[in-house]
Amino acid sequence: MHSIVHAGAVALLLTLGQSNGQPFAGTWTCEYFGRTLARLDLQDVNGSVTGRMSMGVFHVDSDGKLDVVIEEATVFTPIFDVVLRDGVLSFTKENDGTPDRYELRVSGDTAKLSFMLTDKAIEAAKAAGMGPPQPVTFRRIWR
Repeated sequence: MHSIVHAGAVALLLTLGQSNGQPFAGTWTCEYFGRTLARLDLQDVNGSVTGRMSMGVFHVDSDGKLDVVIEEATVFTPIFDVVLRDGVLSFTKENDGTPDRYELRVSGDTAKLSFMLTDKAIEAAKAAGMGPPQPVTFRRIWR
C-alpha cells in the first residue's frame, strides 16, 4: 500500500512539472473573415522561446480595426530579439527589410498580438487614413 501511495505522489509531481511548460509554445493561427491573417510557430528550447511567424497583408480602418485581409499568411520568417518579461513575449520579425516589433500575451488557448509601431509608422498609417492596428486574436491549434 505504501508503494502505491509513493508511486501516486511521484506521478502527481511529474504531472505538475509538465504543466509548468512554456505557455507560448505551440502553433497559433489568427483568422478573420474566413482568411488566415497570421500564423505563429513557437517552441520552448531550453527555457527560451524561438520560432517563426507568417503575417498576411491587411488593412485597418481609421480606428485601427481590421477591416480586410488582402493577402493570407503563407511565408514564414524567423522571429528574433525574443524577450519574455512579466508574462509578455516581445519579438521582432523582418518585413521587407524593416524590423516589425510585436508583443504577445497568452491566456489559455488564445493569445493577443499587439503591433509595436514606431512614431514614423503611426504617422504613415494616419496619412493613409488608417489608425494604429488594434491587437488581433490568435487561437492555439492542436494537432
